[in-house]
Amino acid sequence: MEQHRFDPHASRTDVRPDLDGHPAAVNYGAAPPRGASARSGWAAGIAALVGAALMGLSCGGGIGGGQQGSLPTTQVGRSSRLLEDLAWTALLPQYQAMTASFGTLDDAIAAFCDAPAAAGLDATRAAWRSAMESWVAASMFQLGPIAEDNRALRIEFWPDANNNVPRAVEQMLVRDDTLSADTLARQSVAAQGLPALERLLFDPEADALVEFTSGDRAARRCTYARAIGGNLLGIARAVEAAWASDGGYATQLASAGRGSDVFATREAAIDEVVNGLFTALSASRDDRLAGPLGGDTAAEAKSFRAESVWSGNSFANLAASLRGAQAIYDGRAGFGFDDYLRASSRDALASQITETFASLQAEITALPVTLAEAVQDEDLRPRVVALLDHATTLAGLIETDLSSAMDVKIGFNSNDGD
Repeated sequence: MEQHRFDPHASRTDVRPDLDGHPAAVNYGAAPPRGASARSGWAAGIAALVGAALMGLSCGGGIGGGQQGSLPTTQVGRSSRLLEDLAWTALLPQYQAMTASFGTLDDAIAAFCDAPAAAGLDATRAAWRSAMESWVAASMFQLGPIAEDNRALRIEFWPDANNNVPRAVEQMLVRDDTLSADTLARQSVAAQGLPALERLLFDPEADALVEFTSGDRAARRCTYARAIGGNLLGIARAVEAAWASDGGYATQLASAGRGSDVFATREAAIDEVVNGLFTALSASRDDRLAGPLGGDTAAEAKSFRAESVWSGNSFANLAASLRGAQAIYDGRAGFGFDDYLRASSRDALASQITETFASLQAEITALPVTLAEAVQDEDLRPRVVALLDHATTLAGLIETDLSSAMDVKIGFNSNDGD
């Protein structure tokens, strides 16, 4: 199969059939740039941020906001449009963004290791944060190429209940064998991904810059970091190519029920997507919030279970997971489940789900400390518990309300318990 590489920063125009089978040119823009979000006061921050996030509902931020004349008028048409835009406008751009951020990280590691200095370490840490968040957003869709060849675990081995990553990193550092992206790809998944690199860059037990410049294993540390960067970039490129190639996963999802080799019907594809979204939201809630909260009190907190605990990036990861999930729900700039609901006279449900996403993001932004600190703080812990409750509400809206509106049956997943 001929494969095409896509530039994540460029827009592209594809020609694909419209819902009546006629050619239609569609432009898929690049993902909007990420911006830093400032911490603010609790009450004022919640009100302002929720208001800003919801402004698009009245001003027209997507298909449902100002292009009602272009909406498909039949259920078949809506299902086809939903899957097309999910594939091309929502999901593929997330994998393109992940490839771009992994490329930036790989470049930052190389520049830092060529001339180790404090500024280079800071730049590499910033690139790691961006890469981590782009991965978390993309990881909310676990169907297709990312589920093959242990790719998800190779990118991020987490949760890590048995402390495998620190042990794997130490073992890699004391060895003297040849180490490259190719050889690392054959090692333990715990040694390969973003958590392993986090351990090197944000070492909680040592001064990272000293370890990279004058430590006993300084040269090996840089060799290892370079191998991780190259390995991650290779995985991202393989996933993106499998999505974007002729006949790739984007095409298979978009053409469900119309010649797809993966999805015999549109209904089967939508069923998989909704079930996958519920599973991802449930796992994110349980692993990213319930795990670190531990028991019922601050004394019972298990802060070490927080994702990206060494870098303190846990809340940023949680926000990224919500962005990834919301892209699946609203199709970004395309026709999403929210538009499907509105076209089916379910406006109230569409708005309720959107508002819940916005409220969760605002609550995260308003927290002034890291997750590991918040779960152990008597005053801040109730706000993390509230986050957990609201994340449960969001998962429930997908499990019960969205699934009912889409005529989807939610199946068993590993987060359902025994």
